Amino acid sequence: MVLAKVLYFEETTEFNAITAKCHENVDAWITLKPGRKAVRGWLVQSDFGGGAYLLASHSIGFENGKLWDITPPDVPPGQIINLREPRVFVRHDGTVESFEKYREPEWVQFQYPPLSLPIADIGWPPEPD
Repeated sequence: MVLAKVLYFEETTEFNAITAKCHENVDAWITLKPGRKAVRGWLVQSDFGGGAYLLASHSIGFENGKLWDITPPDVPPGQIINLREPRVFVRHDGTVESFEKYREPEWVQFQYPPLSLPIADIGWPPEPD
């Protein structure tokens, strides 16, 4: 399992990302500049303690050594979130095809030893040896 910090992408002038369409947003975003990559996996939505987590299947972008969440958050009216706060992302290490098998249902709850592993600033691609 590879854990990484993800930041919200602040450059909104390139195209209009749509809430709740992360896979489609990333697929469009990577075509706009050479060198961008799509990264598939799950975003940690809730930590219930004791190793119980709620994850959402998610796609993010990789550019200039950083992971970016380019999809605007779906925030209920009156709720405030900190867009500068990094979020924890669990990268899928398999192929896009194998991710498609596992991405449904969208929400996954699992029990795992608590995520006390060090969380990388960059989770993808791995540094060459």
